[in-house]
Amino acid sequence: MPRDRKSDHPRVGPPLAALAVFLAACAVGGLQLGGVPLMEPDEARYAAVGRAMWQTGDFVTPRVNGFVYLDKPPLLHWLTALSIGAFGPREFAVRLSSLLAAAAGATLVYAFGRRVGGHGAGLASAGVLAACVLWFAVGRVIRYDMLLTVSITASLWWAWLGTERGREGRRYYCQAAVAAALGVLVKGPVALALPGLILLPYLAVTGRLRTLAQVPWALVLGLLVLIVVPWFALCEHANPGAARFFLMHENLARVKGEIDGTHHEPWWYLGPVLLGACLPWTLLLPGAAAGATRGDEAQRRAGVLWLLWAVVPLLAFSLSKVKVPTYILPSLPPLALLIGRYVSAPRSGGRGEALATGVLLAVLGAGLALLGPRLKYDLPYPLLGTVLGLGGLIAIVASAVRAPKWALVAVGIGTLGFLHLAIATGGPTSLFPSDRALALEARELRRPGERIYCARKLSRGAVFYLDERLAVLGNMPAEYDFPRNQERLEGWVYPLEEAQDVLSRPPSALILCRERYAEELRAALGESITEVAHTQRGLIFRTAPRRPAGEGPP
Repeated sequence: MPRDRKSDHPRVGPPLAALAVFLAACAVGGLQLGGVPLMEPDEARYAAVGRAMWQTGDFVTPRVNGFVYLDKPPLLHWLTALSIGAFGPREFAVRLSSLLAAAAGATLVYAFGRRVGGHGAGLASAGVLAACVLWFAVGRVIRYDMLLTVSITASLWWAWLGTERGREGRRYYCQAAVAAALGVLVKGPVALALPGLILLPYLAVTGRLRTLAQVPWALVLGLLVLIVVPWFALCEHANPGAARFFLMHENLARVKGEIDGTHHEPWWYLGPVLLGACLPWTLLLPGAAAGATRGDEAQRRAGVLWLLWAVVPLLAFSLSKVKVPTYILPSLPPLALLIGRYVSAPRSGGRGEALATGVLLAVLGAGLALLGPRLKYDLPYPLLGTVLGLGGLIAIVASAVRAPKWALVAVGIGTLGFLHLAIATGGPTSLFPSDRALALEARELRRPGERIYCARKLSRGAVFYLDERLAVLGNMPAEYDFPRNQERLEGWVYPLEEAQDVLSRPPSALILCRERYAEELRAALGESITEVAHTQRGLIFRTAPRRPAGEGPP
């Protein structure tokens, strides 16, 4: 039994140690946080929503390009707006909330691992999580998933502490309720559903359903209502129909596959994604899962919770027709806890897995160095392969001298070094699709009075970087789906067949166009447009109006 787990002491570990883990996680994940421009479409969209929220001062109704945007609740946008207010509209500012959430997640995993397996298990778990490929990647982009995952992690950690502390655990249940409520403000009911789907089977399997009677339900439900209801009520008042739109269109319809057809995937899709998300630790999963229920009674209970916690999100999201790789993120903290405890145990296995992982990295590094130049991205593949392969070779040597823990340290450092080097050298390439260069080119070319249009697809990056509303020729952007937006489309969305009339009077205008839509745009507008710039992400056309001002459609 680790000394940290004194039954008469409610603290989860030394605060300074937890602070050190948090700061280290920030440093590991935050290097070059603003080195890559905002990616299309999601990052640029959420950044534009946060910027508009800060500029308008309206923290009730999120908006993108001037239209009401109610796909998700506002917590991510609140944090983005406040960060932009503090640091300006910079890339690192809009990504800061995800970085801090990722570091907080590693700290929670450290606390949970320390409580169950001791300081070494906590550190190992936090290190494993920080070096997971998907955790590292999502912690550096602005998305809802990291904040949601941290809220689920916190609610499960505190709820588990509540069950372990008996009648003395009332405050932990309240903390879990606060964490879950904040998760609802990130992404909706899933923040309540997932912890419930994990905790109830856990209590049933471990024979602890009676602990539900010790939950201060009135206080827990009161906290949920106090935190969640005000925004929904205010948003419904400002935008009638908002609650129904969010619950039916953005939750139920998405699960049923009635919207977002581009992300329809087969039922088994998230399984391989999870194995890839755990890299470079994937080969350790079988041993870690097999050893989950070893140890004393409390350790076995924690192992059962972690197994359920890893499996339930996989099963739940596999039932949805819409599947995105980041949906699997909530399964990573429990897998990191299982692996961390497995590799830190006094008589742990892991030597064979560490050796195999080192071989895997060495082979991948060699393959990248030799075959990488044939890939389409302009990256220094020999250098990237060398960094990855060196980590693998050190892991092989450490395993050979019976030091599997140092082998895994080498694996983690090699992986993180590879990822940071790829970011540093891949920024200018299509590895990170961004419209920043397109928007800045349009700003340079723009003449006084010229309006900017987007052909077929709204450029969210141009909305953010140009800091203005853009009109669209062609498809209505999916962000405008909220029904009350339909009455506001005039002047901002035009069918492509009407473009000739719309653009035929002075002044001239600029049109941002993806390469794949260029021929269609030329066919629709003919000689009335001229190409004035060609960037990696698209073309810029200028119109040549023929109708005198004051005639024709506005």
